[in-house]
Amino acid sequence: KKNNHNNNNNNHRTAGRKYKPAPPPAAGSTSNLRLYSCWSKAGIGSSVVLEFKSSKAHRLPRIVLDLGATPSYGETLSAGVVLLTHAHIDHVGAVFAHARAYSLGGGLVATYYAPKEAVPLLEQACQAMDALDALSYDDSEAATTTTMQSKQKQPLRMKFV
Repeated sequence: KKNNHNNNNNNHRTAGRKYKPAPPPAAGSTSNLRLYSCWSKAGIGSSVVLEFKSSKAHRLPRIVLDLGATPSYGETLSAGVVLLTHAHIDHVGAVFAHARAYSLGGGLVATYYAPKEAVPLLEQACQAMDALDALSYDDSEAATTTTMQSKQKQPLRMKFV
């Protein structure tokens, strides 16, 4: 559930359980990251959004740990770096939507760090998602597989490391 920054209640919920986050770093601390949001439900989705602290940045840069389909998905859109712990669907389910949204926000390509054995499969899935995204439907007929036509669009761009 979204971390509500507008109230001083330190109790947050994740997967229906209350937890109390670690206290903020002490004054003078060298910590440059803060927990922005965290949502996880086993088998459904997981996403942790960290935000870099900077007094100069208007929009603070974010980094995401896992990117499953979660209610906090919108909070991940400005993150140019996504770390994937493993390739289960509840940890990568929103990766391709993120790549599309991130590139539409300025033509940038996000970087996704994934386990080595998952990279070829994620790249294949990216190609499949790109092919699906290129399909268009003839509005004059009911949409069936025979009325779909390929439509040239900007390809889905992702960088896997």
